[in-house]
Amino acid sequence: MIERRWVTVEKASAETGLTREAIWAYRKKGQIRLGEHFVKKGRRIFIDMNEFYRWLEGTEA
Repeated sequence: MIERRWVTVEKASAETGLTREAIWAYRKKGQIRLGEHFVKKGRRIFIDMNEFYRWLEGTEA
């Protein structure tokens, strides 16, 4: 069970084992999408961990 739904990229990196750079690369490639997997609040980006884990499970098939 996920404690927090919305986390920073740094926290998402620590929770998933992916590097910050890998998460940024997925974002730049459009594999994780604004409004679905992450949101921008001011100058910060927050990852929706529920959707991110769902996406990760689908990509590892």
